[in-house]
Amino acid sequence: MMSFYRKNWYYVGGILFVVLAFFVGFWGNQIDPLRKILLLSFMSLLMHQFEEYALPGGFPAVFNIGWNHETEAPDRYPLNRLSCVCVNTFLAYPFYILPIVPKFIWLGLAQIMFGMAGQLVVHGIIINRKLHSYYNPGLAVTVCLLVPIGVLLHLVCVFPWSPPAVALDRRDCGFRSECISNRRIACQALARQKLALSV
Repeated sequence: MMSFYRKNWYYVGGILFVVLAFFVGFWGNQIDPLRKILLLSFMSLLMHQFEEYALPGGFPAVFNIGWNHETEAPDRYPLNRLSCVCVNTFLAYPFYILPIVPKFIWLGLAQIMFGMAGQLVVHGIIINRKLHSYYNPGLAVTVCLLVPIGVLLHLVCVFPWSPPAVALDRRDCGFRSECISNRRIACQALARQKLALSV
């Protein structure tokens, strides 16, 4: 079973995307706007991975040869089937699914920033510069889905006067206040640490 999943996890992710697309299409109105955006972000991750590994695929070769200049074992080092499935499912899925749960919704900001800024820098600039190309597997979904969803979340959370924010109820506003509160706590901790070092 694990062997099958290790070889086909991105196809399983593609099927999961279709299931979630039907769910959002038929019952999406019952989900509050903020969690719907985070769910769409997870669905975008599934499509991003499908583009990297299935259609058109080829990201392992791009990473191993184009990024790391591996010549001795480009088919399995440093990115191989096991590392791909571990990073892209066992690590990435919880990182994208947890923010949908109300208790961990504040994690959504990190998830969105990784999908929007991180993937855009890696796929849009770094890899293209290394390969001297205009496209690499994963770039299309980054530009067409991950970046627009990230912009939408920022419109909802950072600019409360924007049209998408009008649909938010009082519970969703907790995301903004929680982000501000966590930033304040982090700043206070850093200030205490600096004070302790100076004494």
